[in-house]
Amino acid sequence: MKKRGLELTVSFFVLMTLGIIVLIGLILLFTGRLHIFSGILKETEQKNNLDLMIVSCNSLSSSQKEFAFCCEKREFEFQEQVFKMSCKEIREKGIDSGKLNDFSCDVDCSIINSSK
Repeated sequence: MKKRGLELTVSFFVLMTLGIIVLIGLILLFTGRLHIFSGILKETEQKNNLDLMIVSCNSLSSSQKEFAFCCEKREFEFQEQVFKMSCKEIREKGIDSGKLNDFSCDVDCSIINSSK
């Protein structure tokens, strides 16, 4: 009988601790103080910026979005430098290390780029 009472006490304290953590998280969320963690998230995003670009490019090629894959230029960071290239240019320059899906570009991007 005493074991059961001890189990109830331990589980009560575990649930109470979890409840307090959730309550603190909700308070931070609703008071707008979650920006404390935004610096950590931005550092992580910047370190993997090329990887995110490759994932985005592979998504474009799988959904057959030829113009977006071949012509639209996006900024990304690679080896502490900022580049602005299309997925096609990344693949042609070999920056992707062979990670990009094979996708043929039949769109003439020069027509679109010259009209700007």
